[in-house]
Amino acid sequence: MKRIFTFCYALLLAAGLYAQATQKISYQAVVRDNNNALIANQMLGIKISILQYSASGNTVYAETQTRASNANGLVSLEIGSGNVLTGSMSGINWANGPYFLRTETDPFGGTNYTITGTTQLLSVPYALHAWKAESVNETDPIFTNSQAADIDATDIVNLNNLSGINTGDQDGSETVVTAGTNITVSGTGTAATPYVINAAGSGGWGLTGNTGTNPTVNFIGTTDDNDLVFKTNNIPAGRLNQNLENTSYGVSSLLANISGVSNTATGSFALNSNTYGNYNTAHGAGALANSTIGNDNSAAGVAALYFNTSGSNNTAHGRSTLYSNTTGSDNTANGFFALSNNTTGINNTSSGSSALFQNTTGNNNTANGRSALYSNTTGYNNTAIGWESLKSNTTGINNTAAGVRALLNNTEGNLNTASGYDALRSNTSGNNNTSTGSSALYSNTSGNDNTANGYDALGGNSTGSRNTATGHSALSSNTTGNNNTATGYDALELNTTGYNNTAIGFVALANNTTGNNNTGIGYDARVPNAAGSNQVRVGSTTVTYAGVQVAWTITSDRRWKDDIQTSALGLNFINALHPVSYVRKNDENKKTEFGFIAQEIEKTLQEFNVTNSGILTSDDEGMLSLRYNDLIAPMVKAIQELKAENDFLRNDNQALKAELETLNSRSNQTETRLEKLEQFFSVTAEKK
Repeated sequence: MKRIFTFCYALLLAAGLYAQATQKISYQAVVRDNNNALIANQMLGIKISILQYSASGNTVYAETQTRASNANGLVSLEIGSGNVLTGSMSGINWANGPYFLRTETDPFGGTNYTITGTTQLLSVPYALHAWKAESVNETDPIFTNSQAADIDATDIVNLNNLSGINTGDQDGSETVVTAGTNITVSGTGTAATPYVINAAGSGGWGLTGNTGTNPTVNFIGTTDDNDLVFKTNNIPAGRLNQNLENTSYGVSSLLANISGVSNTATGSFALNSNTYGNYNTAHGAGALANSTIGNDNSAAGVAALYFNTSGSNNTAHGRSTLYSNTTGSDNTANGFFALSNNTTGINNTSSGSSALFQNTTGNNNTANGRSALYSNTTGYNNTAIGWESLKSNTTGINNTAAGVRALLNNTEGNLNTASGYDALRSNTSGNNNTSTGSSALYSNTSGNDNTANGYDALGGNSTGSRNTATGHSALSSNTTGNNNTATGYDALELNTTGYNNTAIGFVALANNTTGNNNTGIGYDARVPNAAGSNQVRVGSTTVTYAGVQVAWTITSDRRWKDDIQTSALGLNFINALHPVSYVRKNDENKKTEFGFIAQEIEKTLQEFNVTNSGILTSDDEGMLSLRYNDLIAPMVKAIQELKAENDFLRNDNQALKAELETLNSRSNQTETRLEKLEQFFSVTAEKK
């Protein structure tokens, strides 16, 4: 939910004005959100503009600053000490007003200013205008009517080391001032020995450099075990500690430390709240600012590990990296806003701007690349390598994405592996998918258990599941088809909703669209009908030899068949066929083959009133194929008819043979009788 902030502010006047006034305005503001809750201990990006004449007038001066709010939501700064964008404070003619102050604030420490307020400057400009009094001289009316009327530019009192001073009303003992010494005054009545501060040698430490120093005795530091503290405007800005081995540079850095040891803090508010944490390193304004007892953390960058309290073993490099982390440990973040929202997640590694940006409690994630795993919140065991890989993942677990925008839109899908540019890019909730290759499984949204290897393999799949595609554009058009297997370039390329298809070979079954249970093996193995089902094709139309060691075994069980009838095609049908010899056009060896012409078979079938026969198949281009085994039944029928006719003729022949034998027997009997008659007549004749 977008947070809205309100800004409550107050101006404090610069109190000290002198000969050359400081061109600054002290400024304080209290930051609250839309629920009136304080925005405490947070780095703020602030832009200050001074407008002339009206709240929308010309900008005569503008600057930016980055400051941290304290525990009360209060932020303090000096207008005039920031990063100047335009104009200068000294160049403002405060008498030529009115002037207005516009403030713009980014509550996250950047330059995305979402809070704006404008108010008129009243007394502050007049305080700055007063510095012009430095130009007053003896001719101004302020002198002419006072006791200083006789003072002119020549009436100057010099106090130096070249001449003595009248002791007059001075207390204490006077020390004669000689060349090369300073003036020394003792308040005890005892003469004090002059101390030389500008003579050469090791007696002092000059602000413009020193010569002849002895590092044994000439140093900046302490000779006891107290901390060495550096301050600006009486605010600690640096600390060296011997006993606890802590080092800090920057306003309020390591300010609250009690017993934490071996900590290093560089930058304002770095390790500001650390009390007992050890071995932490913080470089950058607000780095590890809220850490109290966390150990072995390393933060480099503005607001890096800002909200960390007790998390340990974290490494954050880059602005606002691991910004919201509180108790999460063993995280590594490299890059602008990497793991910025992580709170308690552990063992995460992110490298790249905004990598794992939204992660809060997710663990064991690895993101390398800008915006990789950007939206992940609670998902765990994910690995994303590449720009915007797994960017939209929120709760998905055990996903691996390697490649630009791989698994880009995955939100809650689990156990997916994507390797390649745009691989599984559109997947949202699909599980157990594996894609290797640019745009592989690109459009998959909720399909499960798919495997794609090769450019654009299963690229169009949306909800289809249990598909396997290996090869460039294999199953690339599949949308909802399931249980398909394609191996080879463009294998099953045009399949959309067909299921249970198997294609092995270059462009195998490439023409299949909605057909099911089809099998294509070999180069360009295409089934006759792209929308047909239960088809098998081995090889392309260029095949000239197909061999197998044994004969094909074809199912013929009665249980597979229905509407069984005696074939009417027999001898007459076979006699009507026209056997031919021919040479295939694609046969380079021009071998003679024997068979039939499909168109002639088709005509003969029509003559015998045979329709809806499976003996002929026409493909999508009208090319006819003949199923030769279907001719076996008519040939057997023809043989049976020939046998019946032959049996009939045999029976006739046997009857004729029997009749002939009878006739022969009778003939023989007649012949015997004749012979006997001849003998009888012959004997009778002899007797006569």
